Amino acid sequence: MSKARKAARKRRRARRAKVFVSHATADRRRAQRIGRVLAKYGIDYWFSREHLVHGRDWYRGIGGALERCNWLIVVGSRAALRNRWVRDEVTYALVDRRYRNRVIPLLFENCRLRRLAWSLHSIHYIDFRDGWQPGSDQLLRRLGKRPRRR
Repeated sequence: MSKARKAARKRRRARRAKVFVSHATADRRRAQRIGRVLAKYGIDYWFSREHLVHGRDWYRGIGGALERCNWLIVVGSRAALRNRWVRDEVTYALVDRRYRNRVIPLLFENCRLRRLAWSLHSIHYIDFRDGWQPGSDQLLRRLGKRPRRR
C-alpha cells in the first residue's frame, strides 16, 4: 500500500465517530441500549459501565475517554440534571473544539436540559419520549449512518 493511501486511510479512521455516552447511574440501562445500537452500526463508543475497570482511577479513565472521543451523547433525564459527572462531561465537550457541533442531547423524559449547561438550549435534541425506534433512527442519521428497515 502506498504512503498516500495509508495516510488517507489514517485520516478516514481519525474522522470516524468515537462516541462518549454521558449518563447518570439511574440511566445506565438507557445508556447500555444506546451502546448496543451504536455497536450494531459499527460506531465506536465509550460507556463508563463497560469501559472503566473497577477499582481504577475513574477520574483519569473518564478524562482519557473524553480526550479520545469526538462526539458526546448525553442521556437527558431528571437524574442527569442532578449528576455532577454528567455536568462536567457536557461542559468539557462544549468547550473542546473536537466536539464542536458534535454534542447530541437525547431527551428521555420531560426536563430542562439547559440546567446542565446554559448553551444546551441551542442544540437540537433527539426526542426519545415518542419511542425508541424514531429516536434511535434520528441518532444514527445524525452520526452519518443510514438506519436499516426491518
